[in-house]
Amino acid sequence: TYYYQNGDKYEGHWYQNRKHGKGTFFYNQTGEMYEGMFNKDKIEGVGTFYSKNGERYHGEWKDNKRHGKGILYNANGGKFVGEFKFGRKHGKGESVNNNGDVVYEEWENGQLVKLSKQVDLLQNNYHIDYFDECNANKFEKYLSRKTQKQYETKTNQMKSKYFPLEMAKMLKNKNIDKI
Repeated sequence: TYYYQNGDKYEGHWYQNRKHGKGTFFYNQTGEMYEGMFNKDKIEGVGTFYSKNGERYHGEWKDNKRHGKGILYNANGGKFVGEFKFGRKHGKGESVNNNGDVVYEEWENGQLVKLSKQVDLLQNNYHIDYFDECNANKFEKYLSRKTQKQYETKTNQMKSKYFPLEMAKMLKNKNIDKI
């Protein structure tokens, strides 16, 4: 165990006077903690970071940043399972809110570029891309439905407003298995 002058603490393996291998680092001033692999004093490999706001990340790290596959748990019970690049969401992933609703996302350097949702229309599963013609705020309102009636109403609004008329008719008549 090594104690730093600012109150931080490291417990774990060392190599040539550097944090190297499995260890736990406690950030005294913020109350945060990292537990996992280190490589030459840097967070690298697989590990878990616990933030003071209740957020937690478990996954791959490189050069002290989230990098690779991981799970980001937020304080309200939701999570993002996906890919990260140099500390930002990058690539494909899925967000699950605390109600269990799943949203499929695609990110580039921390910017959301595609958003879609798996929905149950007429007892069949459909994968609906819902980012091209609306913004993320409208989509979040759609996800925050509270009753089945609201869900059906918003689904019908979505079909009529954001799908071509022919697509909405096919969905209504159940002439296709999957979109």
